[in-house]
Amino acid sequence: PVLGLLALTLWALLDSFTYLDGGADPRTDEVWRSLAEEVAISDADAVEISPIEVPPAFSLQKFIVISEQRSGTGLFTSLLDNHSNIRCGHEEFNLQLDKTHLHKLMQHNTIDPYMQQLHLFMEELPHSKKIKFGQNQNLTHVGFEIMYNQGVMAYHTNLLHQFRRENIKVIHLIRQNKLLQYISTRSNDLDKREPADGPHDPHPTDPQKSSAVKSLHLKVDVRDVLKFIFRTRGEVGYIEDLLAAEFGTDGYHRIYYENLDRDVQGEMNRVFDFLGVQHEVVESELTKIHEGKRARRYFENGNNRNDIEAALRNSKYAFMLDPDPPSYPGW
Repeated sequence: PVLGLLALTLWALLDSFTYLDGGADPRTDEVWRSLAEEVAISDADAVEISPIEVPPAFSLQKFIVISEQRSGTGLFTSLLDNHSNIRCGHEEFNLQLDKTHLHKLMQHNTIDPYMQQLHLFMEELPHSKKIKFGQNQNLTHVGFEIMYNQGVMAYHTNLLHQFRRENIKVIHLIRQNKLLQYISTRSNDLDKREPADGPHDPHPTDPQKSSAVKSLHLKVDVRDVLKFIFRTRGEVGYIEDLLAAEFGTDGYHRIYYENLDRDVQGEMNRVFDFLGVQHEVVESELTKIHEGKRARRYFENGNNRNDIEAALRNSKYAFMLDPDPPSYPGW
């Protein structure tokens, strides 16, 4: 676990120290460098791998989607679930276990209890319609998503090794624009505390609810924004390194949310090829909550808004401010 934490910290340090261009504002430089000492990612105790009994009667191909919160996972899993041969759930560990139970599950000295729970969810999914978006028939594949903090960061290589050992296919969904991921995360948090236009819904199908969430304003500090970008980029880089080491560059499938937004069917066809199912036209009932709104309009304080823009303009992350059609009109 120490080596894992050191590797992740080193990844983040290198990312921060190579962040600024030659003409960066010294004040911005100081902010980014100080963040390197503040960001720490929790690392659970080491676990041991021991044999797992997989139910022989369960013949469906299993897969797992690995990602972070507010990275487009709701849209992606609903598209997968719309395929006639696929049953894809959402965050099963989060939906079916409370946080205390999940935390205790990840504290065991071996990975066995976690994997047994995962297999149980996989077996139950084909019979569940609770979060079903499409009516699946002739199922050949079943899976759901696991967030980084729902086992991936606790078990590291051991979990990925277990997936490969049991022929569970892995898809890594990444959101490259961490500024928009930050906006989505904080807006979702705010709607939890103070629901806008009806009960909180993290993945709304109602355009009116989406519009209400999109109208929220965030009271944030520039350091909170930069710290989020710094931390989440470090996590993505660390997980990518683990996946490449375990599966090789072609043994798992990487998909970027931005590419999915630009070409839904093209990206899904590539996912279908990886899973080994036929191409089908798939759709989702989910709305894109933040579509069409400029990022700066989410930040209530004018000074903070200017600080955020200056920090990103003077960095290699300036692309996060640029328009990215069809959904993001830019800063």
